Amino acid sequence: MSAWPTVPGIALMVICLTAGGIIRDFATDVYYGKPKPTNLDIFTKALLHRDLQIYEERKTQTAPTLLVALNLPLLQKSVDRLGRAIEAAEEEMEAALHRTTDVHKSQLRQKQLEVGELQRTLAAKEREADGLRGSLSAAQRGCEQRLGHMASQLAARDAELSSLHAQLLALRAEREELAVRCQQGLSGISRSVGGHHSFSSSGLLDKQCWAEIELRDRTAELSSTLRARTEEAAQAQAAAARERKDKELLSLEVCELRRELEAVEAELAAAQQDAAHASNRCGPGDMRAAGRLKAEHGVRKACERWLKSELKSREEMEGLLLAVRNVAMGKGPAAGATAVAAAADEEVGQVQALLASLGAAAPCSSKAAASAINQAGAGGSNQAGSSQLAAAAAGQLL
Repeated sequence: MSAWPTVPGIALMVICLTAGGIIRDFATDVYYGKPKPTNLDIFTKALLHRDLQIYEERKTQTAPTLLVALNLPLLQKSVDRLGRAIEAAEEEMEAALHRTTDVHKSQLRQKQLEVGELQRTLAAKEREADGLRGSLSAAQRGCEQRLGHMASQLAARDAELSSLHAQLLALRAEREELAVRCQQGLSGISRSVGGHHSFSSSGLLDKQCWAEIELRDRTAELSSTLRARTEEAAQAQAAAARERKDKELLSLEVCELRRELEAVEAELAAAQQDAAHASNRCGPGDMRAAGRLKAEHGVRKACERWLKSELKSREEMEGLLLAVRNVAMGKGPAAGATAVAAAADEEVGQVQALLASLGAAAPCSSKAAASAINQAGAGGSNQAGSSQLAAAAAGQLL
């Protein structure tokens, strides 16, 4: 008798072994990511190779029914062995699936935690940006109010300067009139002395003394008036210096706000980079957050450009103020009663030249103010700078 299995048994074994190999390959691919041979794989391949050889050798032979009956125990053993191999492969596949599921769940939880952290960071950045926007708007309103107040004060200084100029002109006219009257009186006295020899020399001396006393009193009055105007001009100059100091403080505040803006822009750039990395890993919600951050960055850039234009306009007005101040610097009034009139004439001429130059520069400053209002809303600062320029130059001159 032969101990070899029959053809149906061999076919059944081949099918079972093939199914077991497929299941094992699937489990191995799921767990390892690539096929990895095991002892079961080697044993199954060897058994399949042996069974195929036996099938090739025995397929041309005819097995009697008695041989089939005698080979049943061996076939049952082979089937049992194959069943155990299949069960082991199924258990291995289930374990691999369980491990893969756990790994995927842990990765998903980690990604959800990262997304939540990024969302909290973006929300904090948005709140910080809103707070900075509010502080910037409040600072802008405060600066505009201060500049408006300074503009009104400088307008009052301009009006006061105009009144001082008018008073100086009136004093000059009065001085000229007094000089003409003195000359007329002296000429009348001379004519009266030449026509009437009966007048005594004492009366003539009294009239001359009276004219000299009147001229001296009038000169003293004019000197006191000029001193009072000089004191007023000094006060106006001190007020202009205080206003310049206030403007410097405003410039420092603007610089501080600019530094804060640059720091926030750096933080927003870092947050934008984090959002970009997160958008590569997460869904479209973070893409929308990145778009909002980009819009906020554009707003910060616009604010920075406005601050730069504001600083540039202020620097230009300061340079113009220094130039006019250097041009308007003149000599002070000389000592003595005879030099008062010449100093007053010189000061009046300088004031007229300054007013003419300011009148010529007024259209340019108004045009610059209009263009600045159309561009960035900085016309108030230009007007305030022009008025402050006039007051400071008048204070330096007087």
